[in-house]
Amino acid sequence: MLASIRVALVALPQLLRDIVTQAISDAEGISIVGEYATCDDWRILAAGAEVVLVSVGASRSVDTCDELLYRAPRTRVVAVEGDRGRVTVYQLRPEEALIGELSPSELIEVIRTAAGTTSG
Repeated sequence: MLASIRVALVALPQLLRDIVTQAISDAEGISIVGEYATCDDWRILAAGAEVVLVSVGASRSVDTCDELLYRAPRTRVVAVEGDRGRVTVYQLRPEEALIGELSPSELIEVIRTAAGTTSG
């Protein structure tokens, strides 16, 4: 059995949120711990989110995640460009890895990889 990965959703547009929620509900070992308007919501830390999914289109959403990364260095921020299906993973170092277009199952693998676990 896979370890449980706690995911927070931040400022995702409704359609993208629906797709992500469905993909996560179908995936073993991943759960959504909350939905938030911004990365600077202290409840993200309180919920123990390991991965934060944030919409690139949200006003400055990725920029506001810098403070979250400094407060919780093991947290990974996965920025999703809903209209292009592209994903970028941010971590404290600062390191940015462009993932590219992806399907819901590939998104699940990105979440697992960002959290440091894999299904294989």
